[in-house]
Amino acid sequence: MKKNRFDLLLTALLAFCCVALLEGILTSDAQARPRTQQAEVEEPVEEEEVVEAPRAKRSGAAAAENEAAPVDEAVEGEDEETFDPNAPIPDPERVFGARLECKDGVQLSATYYPGNRGKKNVPVIILHDWGGKRSDVAVLAQELQANGCSVITPDLRGHGKSINRRIGPEDKETFSAKERINAADLQEIIMFDLPCIKKFLLQKNNEGELNIDKLIVGGVGYGGLATAFFANNDWNPNVKRNKAMARMGDVKGYFLVAPPTKLVKGANFSETITYPTWASNMSCIIFTVGAKGNKLGKVCEAYLRKTCGRDAIDTRCWVRNYDAKGDGAEVLQDPDSDFVLDILAFVDKRGAKRDLLWKSR
Repeated sequence: MKKNRFDLLLTALLAFCCVALLEGILTSDAQARPRTQQAEVEEPVEEEEVVEAPRAKRSGAAAAENEAAPVDEAVEGEDEETFDPNAPIPDPERVFGARLECKDGVQLSATYYPGNRGKKNVPVIILHDWGGKRSDVAVLAQELQANGCSVITPDLRGHGKSINRRIGPEDKETFSAKERINAADLQEIIMFDLPCIKKFLLQKNNEGELNIDKLIVGGVGYGGLATAFFANNDWNPNVKRNKAMARMGDVKGYFLVAPPTKLVKGANFSETITYPTWASNMSCIIFTVGAKGNKLGKVCEAYLRKTCGRDAIDTRCWVRNYDAKGDGAEVLQDPDSDFVLDILAFVDKRGAKRDLLWKSR
């Protein structure tokens, strides 16, 4: 009986040793196989092998260089045809209230004509004359919109549908456009209305709807004169800008239709260029009407030649006189007029193509 038990124990021990020996052989054989064969039977091990170990962090400069490459490529290809030329032109929209609230609390009302070319859209601000309204420049705005621009035409403070009072808990001064403009009125347009309108366009720039670096400003009469002052201020070298060339402003040119013949004490045209940075880079187109306007145009031309250099006339500072009927607002009502066609050509050259030196069509 004891012998039978001993035989059974010996048999079990031998069997256990055989199993262990066989398992060791199979394990060593599996380790000697190619990895592709091993993966077929060991799926969990394959999953672990495809997970890479954490890499050492790159230096900030290396990471920035790697991440900046796509941005640089986008900037280089900015002027390529990346938009659909057949895209429909968006409908105009009214902008008012808090969206156009000036720093002094005045809220403006405006019509915005969005472009259909994204970042290729040239932003244009058009001001009506003192005593006018934004519909006076609607035809020009629509023509510019159809030619690749994003245009905004506001009612200036005290005009049209702009709120004629300052919004605030204490200051609720009511005012309206007087029969004749004075220096204080013009100053408020330059220092409050125009920066507020540009801020709206800057938001559109950040949303990818236009390129604020191509900004063109202009207007009729005193409105145009205000944009000439604003263009100069925009090139103030003391203004800090988050761009490669800190001394470069956003305004690239302005147009002035029918300069005012009645001077404003303390706001003469000769004061529209005070910064050398603007004088050496400015580009403008000035339209005068009739014999009286022709004399005024020669005065403007002489000043531009003296301030901006002899080569400025007929290249980047263009003064044109037309024998037309009507005031500045009336001459812009015909889309085929020389006034409208010349402005379209100017905006295309100076804004869309960024040509500093250009010649008349």
